[in-house]
Amino acid sequence: MYANWVSASVCLILALAFVTCVGCAKVETETEVVQEVRAPYLGEEPPGDSPVIFAPGIVSTETREWSMAFTPDGLELFFGVVTDERSWILHSREVAGVWSDLAVASFSGAYDDYDLTMSPDGNRVYFTSNRPPDGAGPILENSDIWYVDRTDDGWGEPVWFPEPTNSAARDLYPSESRDGYVYYFSDRSDGFGGFDLYRVAPLGDGFGVPENLGASINTDENETDACISPDGDYLVFTSTREGGFGSGDLYVSFRTDDGGWTRAVNLGEIVNTEHLEFCPSISRDGKYLFFTSNRPKAVEITGTTGIREELGLTPSADRPDIDIFWIDAGFIDSFRPSAD
Repeated sequence: MYANWVSASVCLILALAFVTCVGCAKVETETEVVQEVRAPYLGEEPPGDSPVIFAPGIVSTETREWSMAFTPDGLELFFGVVTDERSWILHSREVAGVWSDLAVASFSGAYDDYDLTMSPDGNRVYFTSNRPPDGAGPILENSDIWYVDRTDDGWGEPVWFPEPTNSAARDLYPSESRDGYVYYFSDRSDGFGGFDLYRVAPLGDGFGVPENLGASINTDENETDACISPDGDYLVFTSTREGGFGSGDLYVSFRTDDGGWTRAVNLGEIVNTEHLEFCPSISRDGKYLFFTSNRPKAVEITGTTGIREELGLTPSADRPDIDIFWIDAGFIDSFRPSAD
């Protein structure tokens, strides 16, 4: 079951190989001015209407990777890597046409950090961690929601979401829409069963009381990994409910005019397989859907280098390989209910 698999390996390590340098193209204008053309998304060719593995040999490798978060311009990324014992968040950014080598993010490394998303403005990274709320003492048995804000020279110190967003239950995978609402999943006792999806509204300098997203989205099975679109008009998540293609599928629900949600529908065999699909991430420009899957690779990838060797990341014989895929997000609109 997906939830058991998550809690058993509630660490997805941010792995990195080296990131290759992307050369700068030059554009000649009518006035003969030479300009630099930047290469977002690691310079990878954008996907079409079928999922393809993202950055094979750089992001997706023989080791296990999941969760992807890019800034809105596609020029800075974070993603997770994991072993059976630990999980990290890795980071790289593009400067003057060159992507830096992957490294453990400045706010990660001391604890298990995973399940990351980016705010719509690119100035806040949300993630899940088992670090103690006060920065001292034993690690948490049930991981909580955290965030870090951009500073003038990088990224700040992690901030723990206060109660009641975090609770004695498991609270994971935060995702923010442009209106400031934060969506996440939890197994707190007021749900429909298993994990449910919740959201919390901005309130002053903090947040209000968590709201269960209701029966149009949640079931007595597990609804997890909620990723809200930048504009807050649709929500993609993973569910283990009956009728899917595999052990966990991606579903979508759309925001209605009265503030509710349409009944969630399976995103179909465009992205779902007999394997596990999870950790959806909608790029902050709204163009692409990233997700994680343990489906067999379509390309052979061998070798580990750079930060993966430093962290001791190796292929696991006990757990399936997991990789990050992406697809043009335009297909999601075909699931939107008609106005008729």
